[in-house]
Amino acid sequence: MDDLILEDAIFKVLLYGDVYDFPLTAYEIWRYLPQLKADYPRIRSYLESQTTIESIDGYYFLSGRDEIVSIRRQAHSRAIKLWRFAIDFARLIYQLPYVRMLAITGSLAVNNVQYNSDIDLMIITSNGRLWLCRALILCVVHFAELRRITLCPNYLITERALSLDDHSLYSARELTQMVPLYGYGAYQKLREQNRWADQLLPNAQGAPNPLWDFDLNIKQDQRQLTFVLEKFLNGALGSEFENWEMKRKIQQLTLEQAHSKESCFTNDYCKGHQNEHGKDLVTKYQTRLAHYSLKEVG
Repeated sequence: MDDLILEDAIFKVLLYGDVYDFPLTAYEIWRYLPQLKADYPRIRSYLESQTTIESIDGYYFLSGRDEIVSIRRQAHSRAIKLWRFAIDFARLIYQLPYVRMLAITGSLAVNNVQYNSDIDLMIITSNGRLWLCRALILCVVHFAELRRITLCPNYLITERALSLDDHSLYSARELTQMVPLYGYGAYQKLREQNRWADQLLPNAQGAPNPLWDFDLNIKQDQRQLTFVLEKFLNGALGSEFENWEMKRKIQQLTLEQAHSKESCFTNDYCKGHQNEHGKDLVTKYQTRLAHYSLKEVG
């Protein structure tokens, strides 16, 4: 492997993290190397021999950016606390009818938690019941608010809509960074139907290593109640509510987020990103690439 190619790839990973004031471990650098298949020991060896990349206690960052190490340490401490709430509420949501996968995304997925960070969720639902499922999930969202925890189920898709349209580096990072908590079979199908991400991030196979070691088990009798509720809602009553809620919410959300190109609402898709966080991130990343005369990935 050419050292110049490897150096270029590593620099791009560090630039991406720098947008978030987020230094990276050697494992993270290896996992998210853009368009470059590599062995982890090779990356470790290369990093240890470098003088152009700085490191403190196993965190690597661009020269002159040592202050972001303390920022990450603080974010790490906040993440440990927030994960406990995330798993408690995820367990409740997974017991709702029609939830087939639940994964943590966003800042908590990478343990970069700020004081006001939300718990972002991606959820796969059964076909034909996305909007009914979403309405039930919002009941848990409101319950979480009573404990001053903000759950954001801002990305829901059905089992027949697993192929994602956005094939950008940002989308690939979000896909490979997400941490599936429940429904690992559905998560695997999601990854299989988005193999384009393997071209952009060839080392990011499977789910990332979690920060915690909490019990995710749900008792069988609790899931049995879920199946009973699904059987009841599979009939005409459930279909009528699904159609009513879908028409009502698609109209409302489309109007509310008309300015956002990242939002999408259909019978198989509910993606609400009102603040266009992805667009903002890409702009900052492109600015950094231009500063160092590097080409964008993808």
